[in-house]
Amino acid sequence: MTRPKLVILEKENSEIGPGYDAERKFRSEAIIRDMATYTELPYFALSPQIASSFENLAAALKKPMGSHVRKVARALDCFLLVTGQGALLRDKCHIQPEVALQFAGALWSGRFIEGNHKSRYMLVYALIIVCDRLQIISKDKFPQISTKGVTNFWCEKRREFEKLVLDSEQVTLCRGWPALGTFGLRWYNLRELHLCYGARFAASFHNAIQTYYSGRRTQHALGVKEFIRYLEISSEKWNAGHFTSRASTTKLFAGFALHLVKTDGETQDYTYIVRKWNKFLEFLEVAFAANLFARSYSLPPFPNAGGANRRTNIRTDANGNKWICKLITDIPIKVSDQEAIQLVLEKIHVDLDVVVQWAEFHVKNIWHRFEEWRRLAVAGAVREIGQPGENRHTAITKRTNPNWRENVAATFKHHGFYPSSDSEKKIDQLYEGLTGIAELLALPTSISLLPHMAILVIEHPKITGSFLTNLEMYDKNARLSGITDFGGSWIIDGVKLRKGPSTAQQTFSLSDRAKEVLEQVVALTQPLRKYLKEQGNPLWRRVFLHCGKGFAYPTEVLPSSLIHGCIPELTAQFEAFFSGSRAELERFVQRFSLATLRSQTVVAEYIKRPDIALVARRLGHERLNYKQLDRYIPPPLLAFFQERWVRLFQCAVLLEALKDSPYKLRATGFSSMEEVHTFLANHALQVRRGGNESSMDRTILNIEDKVVFGLSVDSIAVMESIRIAVQRHPSPCGPLSTAWAMLATRIRAFADSSENMMEFSMMFEEAKGRVNPDLYKGLLHA
Repeated sequence: MTRPKLVILEKENSEIGPGYDAERKFRSEAIIRDMATYTELPYFALSPQIASSFENLAAALKKPMGSHVRKVARALDCFLLVTGQGALLRDKCHIQPEVALQFAGALWSGRFIEGNHKSRYMLVYALIIVCDRLQIISKDKFPQISTKGVTNFWCEKRREFEKLVLDSEQVTLCRGWPALGTFGLRWYNLRELHLCYGARFAASFHNAIQTYYSGRRTQHALGVKEFIRYLEISSEKWNAGHFTSRASTTKLFAGFALHLVKTDGETQDYTYIVRKWNKFLEFLEVAFAANLFARSYSLPPFPNAGGANRRTNIRTDANGNKWICKLITDIPIKVSDQEAIQLVLEKIHVDLDVVVQWAEFHVKNIWHRFEEWRRLAVAGAVREIGQPGENRHTAITKRTNPNWRENVAATFKHHGFYPSSDSEKKIDQLYEGLTGIAELLALPTSISLLPHMAILVIEHPKITGSFLTNLEMYDKNARLSGITDFGGSWIIDGVKLRKGPSTAQQTFSLSDRAKEVLEQVVALTQPLRKYLKEQGNPLWRRVFLHCGKGFAYPTEVLPSSLIHGCIPELTAQFEAFFSGSRAELERFVQRFSLATLRSQTVVAEYIKRPDIALVARRLGHERLNYKQLDRYIPPPLLAFFQERWVRLFQCAVLLEALKDSPYKLRATGFSSMEEVHTFLANHALQVRRGGNESSMDRTILNIEDKVVFGLSVDSIAVMESIRIAVQRHPSPCGPLSTAWAMLATRIRAFADSSENMMEFSMMFEEAKGRVNPDLYKGLLHA
């Protein structure tokens, strides 16, 4: 075979980028969109002998060529199926040269396989090795390929493939059934459903899966793959026509529930099985709505495992009453006045301040290290692995080198981030070990960005952990989308999935501190973002990324999971800012999360300004919902504010009436003037008064200039009776009766001086006939 002359007719568009993200694969019209679809499938067109030859060759080759050979085998299997040659090699031990060349032409076609020029080149190059090693076509006779573009020979072969009439059913089977969600792309094997129940049923089932994932944060549709498998093994009993009958679907789902218990019961605990079933019921609601199945008469309920309630943040009182408390601070079921004062004035604010100090310290710490390594990089030298004459014993990044820090920084700046799993880059050798390198380079490790998230939540309590996890800096076209600079202010645009698809989008302006923190996050995660983009991983668009303990493959930050897995590390971090006992510290860290921090922040604000409508707005709720707010403001504190404001008002009135009386402490229930001062200074209604009183008096008498009383003839008669009885009594009366007597005197004085004196005078005149001081003689010592 004569080797054709190399003529490049088509140059690859370099702007396409090195990889395709999940949405591009999902929308692609190519037959093969992702090789991951086929890894668990058997070969349908290749004989066992040929498949074994591919596998043996792949095992003998070094990475990544071995994996490319396996991809070539899968792609060849699909090629034979869609071109109607499925039976050609089923009983053969050898691949014909003409088939190999036809297949190579298909590899250059976007109609056959999704990818860019580099990925196609690597597959064709792997095919060349296969053909050479399996003696199909020798390497020197195989038509030449180029990294710069597609040659004239391969353009012609590509055209030949694209003119073929393909087997439409095999095309459907080879294209697979992907689901696109916040996690990226997940593939479902509906091949047997297609073959057993028909193409229409398989397509409808696929649409139901996609609908289920749309607008949900969930990573998995639990129970769906098991249900698909159950339909496969039950295909002799059922057909698609049965699924329109409610009686049939009732039997179908009852059978699946029993199947699930039997199969999962061997390896999973019962609680997990119940959770999987309940999640599967959510998918069924989607399937019912899509008319994929007739709604069954009933669905078998799984009895509760009898374990603890799995809802989080549950508190229980001595009578077994349960309520939700999403606070870092531990709130008792009931609070006395003294406990309420301590909680409101001290503990809630102190605990919040601990988080603020912790977050600010670690934000400043990692930013200082970030700026330091960039400064070091300027003075360092770059190391290349495998460069001529290199001696590992004298490598410039070795710790024995006096300038190793500068050299490590310069090397990282030059090469960028690569995970330790990347065998080509040999990161461990490049830095002569990875111990301490992540800290030196200020890499965003597992919980490094948790303090940044905490500050953002404190500044804007409407932000949730999931909002930050899903916050994207760029859209699918690599344009800035989630963060916009508007006149020096940053506008953040993200999704709070729990609010539902219609109201999930949240857009708001960041405070100056929040903007500063987010700017630092973007800078810290840039090396990871660059690597993910080069790999074609859609997570590169996310703002919050981390790299595990230092050089793990970058992924999104899931705060709840990271906190749960890093309790010892967080405990050590918080210890420097916590003044309580070790046991209290451990309880504090156990309760800490971005959810409890949101609640702590809004409760602290509520204490300063008890406005539940404001709390709802700060939390980003669409409307005021008292039941929803119960999850943030614990009922004991809510009761404290709702009930004690009334008592406080009454207390303030009594203090005003008794400001010169020695009974004012006994009358108000306080044990000392200091307690009165503390209580009223933080809770009393704010008033405008003259400057004659002392500071203490102004605090105690902290009430409005005008107080509204609901007066009636009866209430005037009662107060006047008490006033006269106290005046006539030969010895001092009790504090409460004295208080009401003095209050009655002041009300009468106000009525006599009022603009509505005529109306009040008539009421007082009528009340005279009902005044009876003798009725209250027995109460004068109260």
